[in-house]
Amino acid sequence: MEENNVSSKIQFKSKEVYQNKENAAELTKVGRYCKFGKNIGAVPLLFYNDNCYLGDKPIIDFLNKTISGVK
Repeated sequence: MEENNVSSKIQFKSKEVYQNKENAAELTKVGRYCKFGKNIGAVPLLFYNDNCYLGDKPIIDFLNKTISGVK
């Protein structure tokens, strides 16, 4: 994301979940909302406009579509 300067194209918050208990609890809450089952606390996770993207490929695909203006 840094290499492609994504933060200049899309606003997002990156949260550390391994050392920060509040962020970890938020990740679990979002994981439940997204109904990830056994992957409830999995990363990477992108939660955007009530949509859930879990894993590198789905997140990269979403970001590419969003940055290019294709929805």
